[in-house]
Amino acid sequence: MNAPLTEKPEAWHEARRGGIGGSDANILMGGDAAAIEQMWLEKRGEAEPVSLLDVLPVQIGVATEALNIAWFERKTNRPCTVHPDPFVSADHPFMRANVDAMTDNGCAVVECKHRRFNFNMADSLAKYQPQLTHNMIVLGVRDAYLSVFFGTDTWECAHVTLDPFYAEALIERESEFWRCVQSGERPAELPPIAAPVPPEEWVKVDMTGNNEWADAASRYSANAGPAKDFAQAQKDLKALVPDEAGEATGHGVRIKRAKNNSLRISEVK
Repeated sequence: MNAPLTEKPEAWHEARRGGIGGSDANILMGGDAAAIEQMWLEKRGEAEPVSLLDVLPVQIGVATEALNIAWFERKTNRPCTVHPDPFVSADHPFMRANVDAMTDNGCAVVECKHRRFNFNMADSLAKYQPQLTHNMIVLGVRDAYLSVFFGTDTWECAHVTLDPFYAEALIERESEFWRCVQSGERPAELPPIAAPVPPEEWVKVDMTGNNEWADAASRYSANAGPAKDFAQAQKDLKALVPDEAGEATGHGVRIKRAKNNSLRISEVK
């Protein structure tokens, strides 16, 4: 007979209250005010953790985790190691990570998920990017794999590299939240921060019809000499580039996105 479903032991919850984990990162970057406040109360010991015993997708994910790791190894030829104990960030001690597995000789994180058949990998990457990024930061690595069962007959895997700009935003948000946990100050409303768009999904956009772009582009082209206004125009233009754009042009200005997500601006001759 299989072991019955059981709650996590109190020691596990006590350890979880001692820092911010990967699933917590999903909540913080998602911007759901109610979920963030609930997590704040739990971290402070002022609320009991929500039971996941009756959340079927969670329990299926737990039940299939070992199979997921074995399937990942078989399909990618990447041996995995499992570390049952949590990792703690050397630079940010409040950041903790319970990872499903490590691969590539300990240089990459493997995160296993089970999702409904009507989801896809793009949805999954957007949902779990905070957790993947958090775990990479904690372990000091730059690579992660998201291994996902969709329904009962589809498996997909995606390789993710650390985006330094997104990682910086994540650390800033987690640091502020943890300050609130320690001080007792309720966290301010935190808007969602979208996951970075992968390079293979970048598109070219024509910004000619955007009046704000036109204004900034005009100032950029006309004020290349005066350094202060020139720098501000560059900043204004870059702020207007959509997250999904690999290249944006208009009004004599072109901005290209490098694979490390940095933006390079130039005049169109």
